[in-house]
Amino acid sequence: MEHAELEQTSVVNAGDAEKPEVEPSREALVKKWLNKVKKAEEYWETKVFKQMRENIEFAAAGAEKDWLESGKYVVPILSRHINQSVSALYAKNPQVTAKRKQKLNYVLWDGRSDSMNAAMEMATLGDPAAIKLIEEIISVRQQDQMLDKMGKTLEILFDYYIGEQSANYKQQLKAVVRRAKTCKVAYIKLGYQRILEPNPEIVAKIEDVTSKIASVQGMLSDAAHERLDDDAPDMETLRLSLKDLQNQKMMVVREGPVLDFPLSWEWIVDPACRHLKSFVGARWCAHKFHTMTPRKVQEVYGVDISAAYTSYKESGKTLLESGKGAPAEENYARIYEIWDKENRQCLTVCDGFPDFLKEPTDPAVYLERFWPVFAIVFNEAEGYVYPRSDIEHAMHIQNEYNRSRESLRQHRIAARPYYVHDGRVSEEEMKRLAAHADHEVFALPSLGTGEKVENLLQRGPTAPIDPNLYDTEIHFKDLQRVVGAQAANLGGTAGDTATESSIAEASKNLSESDQVDDLDEVLTDLARAMGQLMLMELPKETVMEIVGPGAVWPDLPATREEAAKELLLEIKAGSSGKPNRAIELANMERGMPFLLQLPSVNPEPVARKYVELLELGPLDEVIAEGVPSITAINAMMSKAAGQAATGNPATDPASQGGQGAQNAQGPQQNEGPPGPQPGFPAPAPIG
Repeated sequence: MEHAELEQTSVVNAGDAEKPEVEPSREALVKKWLNKVKKAEEYWETKVFKQMRENIEFAAAGAEKDWLESGKYVVPILSRHINQSVSALYAKNPQVTAKRKQKLNYVLWDGRSDSMNAAMEMATLGDPAAIKLIEEIISVRQQDQMLDKMGKTLEILFDYYIGEQSANYKQQLKAVVRRAKTCKVAYIKLGYQRILEPNPEIVAKIEDVTSKIASVQGMLSDAAHERLDDDAPDMETLRLSLKDLQNQKMMVVREGPVLDFPLSWEWIVDPACRHLKSFVGARWCAHKFHTMTPRKVQEVYGVDISAAYTSYKESGKTLLESGKGAPAEENYARIYEIWDKENRQCLTVCDGFPDFLKEPTDPAVYLERFWPVFAIVFNEAEGYVYPRSDIEHAMHIQNEYNRSRESLRQHRIAARPYYVHDGRVSEEEMKRLAAHADHEVFALPSLGTGEKVENLLQRGPTAPIDPNLYDTEIHFKDLQRVVGAQAANLGGTAGDTATESSIAEASKNLSESDQVDDLDEVLTDLARAMGQLMLMELPKETVMEIVGPGAVWPDLPATREEAAKELLLEIKAGSSGKPNRAIELANMERGMPFLLQLPSVNPEPVARKYVELLELGPLDEVIAEGVPSITAINAMMSKAAGQAATGNPATDPASQGGQGAQNAQGPQQNEGPPGPQPGFPAPAPIG
């Protein structure tokens, strides 16, 4: 299991490598950081991390461990609630848009078209002030066009690198939302993969040859230190890998931003933290990697730790009792990547190793917010750094539901019919009566001549089942009040009216919209940070290769930093959660006739919103600037056809009548009030 505990076994001195000599002050600093992080890990383990793992087991099984092992009745309603919540919160991949920040860039021009036209006329007469104003307008518009094109370049890069993740991005992000609903919090970590640089995160990587080269380098190091025998399987793997690399004429080597999704207990927060979403109060945070073998450590960090490190093993397994410890695949080191906000540095240490794997330096991923991790948190409560999850809120309800169904099950078993006799029935006759075949006829020697069977056998009394004792609707009402899920969401209702179910669903949508906003905020912050990272790190050659020759990208990092301040990346509204389309469509259809009649209304955002609600496809394919409406195109084609047929515009059939080509009945022109729509009842008659 991915959250299996690792047990500490020993501080080993394995292999033939010698323990590195480290200055006492440097070794003391490493120990200081290790003690600080491990104390924080122990603090959160007892208070939070243990509960997270219990929540996972409870959500998956629908009951506590003792209840499951006893074989009692289980109805895992919380598992379905979590899946439905995830489906509502994260319906589809977010769409990122990059646009310019609103600024007052014009000093001379007031922004009015009439003043610009007047200045153009004066400029033709040689007026210096007018010429200066026109030059300012041209300069600002050129700058705006360049930033708009750079924003489009960023959008293409974002979509490209999301698709380059080794693990499916949508599946991973849905798993993160599920983790947040189950484990109090979930994290998204932003990193950057450079050319031929191994990455410690397993998920966060771009598929290329980097991992293969790092593996070969690790085996070469083992062979150089004579830790590999000539007949060892790894030696043959090394030979084959080297042969493969030598025969490979073209190797795919890439770089760019990557996303990792640490488990909720792998990101250790400073206990001084007061707000988990923003890490307010935290002086440091650490990312724990607990399943890295010494060889993997050498591949990633280029440091041989086999001489001295604290060895861990999976629960339930034992290390080989030998001087060199267990085989490499059974030995695990515990690595901590620490982000020190007070000194604005990042460092990496290994438990039991006296030196840094990466000594303190500026973070490889520089962000304005410093922290590379973005936390998804629902159910926030004042005074609690880690809030209670949906599982914890509804745990008693799930247990009580199971108890009700188990009690009904036991009562039904106890209420099965049974029979009593006066002692004359033999053992063999009782067995035949208890296991008789259908319509079987057999003799009962114990029954006297002329005696009725009822005199020999009688049905025993049983306690009748009262359905009110085992009613589960009260549990659903509690579940609705706690997490918003009602019986209609999890199955059939028991007597609830349509109005009651509709009101409950509206309340559920309101609660989900709040969590959709929380998720959109995290995704927006992630998109902005990812855009800044690409602007600061991606070379222009890579951008041109991905986007095309028309891409706009600054040459110098200083210019890119200025561009990052000018551009704003955000998530388009409604991209991560399912909106209530019925109500929004009703609003659109009722307001559209009035919008069409209002002057100075920009039709593009109206059209975009309508296309999104109708889900007609990509907006760029449906909407094209400067194209007239379909009605106008049809009118022009009809007029042209009439003129071609008659040769005289006066006899064109499309031009006849008071309205000409527009005399056909259009939409929303029928008399009377509009009909009923979802979310809007039909208007009541007057009088």
